Amino acid sequence: MADIPQDAFKITLKALLKKIILGEYKQNLLPSENNLSAEYGVSRSTIRSVLSVLDAKGIILKQSKKKAQIMPIENWDWFDTDILNVIRENISRTEVFHYILFIRLTFEPSICALAALRCSIAELNELNECYKIMKRGFDNNDTAEFKKGDVGMHALLFKVAHNPFCNVVGNLILKTSVMSIDFTLPGSRDDFATSLNKHKQLIDAIRIQDAKKAKFVMQDILMDSVNILFKEDLPDYIDIFRP
Repeated sequence: MADIPQDAFKITLKALLKKIILGEYKQNLLPSENNLSAEYGVSRSTIRSVLSVLDAKGIILKQSKKKAQIMPIENWDWFDTDILNVIRENISRTEVFHYILFIRLTFEPSICALAALRCSIAELNELNECYKIMKRGFDNNDTAEFKKGDVGMHALLFKVAHNPFCNVVGNLILKTSVMSIDFTLPGSRDDFATSLNKHKQLIDAIRIQDAKKAKFVMQDILMDSVNILFKEDLPDYIDIFRP
């Protein structure tokens, strides 16, 4: 793949992945390599490299002397950056976030409870730094700065739980969390103030090692995201997470 122009490879990968995700290829089969080469205006070697990447991601199954088969979405690597980027640009956010917020509600409140039991003073200071970034973003009406502190805090919480499995899961969840945070940042000044206050409550609960309170506050933060995204049409799983 070293001799293949990377721009052509990346553009073709994204374009083909988009068509697969949007269901534009019927019978779950891709066209032949020759037809794909003509369709995207690139060489067959580029198409072969793209298909190899999609095969590795679980999106297609390459078959010798046959057309590549599109695999069921359950086989796909849904934490893969390429997949997430195309989904973000092309799929209804309601459909995608229906899945993302279930994962976040399942893991993040319990991670915060564990963090409350295990967070060191130095790590608590790091969480406070994230809060300060959020506060600075609020004071300066800087949404990007607010998001930076928000994402940083959520990432750090998995680390301070001091469970290596949680840390790995956290890295995966964070990829999807960033996407949902983009769409659930508070809208009004009052909403930003409420979000900031709840993140402060979370840090305070962790500081006094109140695991139950930390779990409750994070669940409350995520429920706010659910309400922003879904409004009246709440997901069918929402009652599982109600206090």
